[in-house]
Amino acid sequence: MIFYLLVFPIFSNVRFIFPSALTLIREIIKLIFSSNFSEGFSPTK
Repeated sequence: MIFYLLVFPIFSNVRFIFPSALTLIREIIKLIFSSNFSEGFSPTK
């Protein structure tokens, strides 16, 4: 019951949270990949 009360607001607002969270995740992934590539994996730099 406590788990349901914690999860229900997330699912009720998921249509508002999901696009911004997806954009944030994509930005974090691009930041991680760009930092990894600039450190040693990129042959151009």
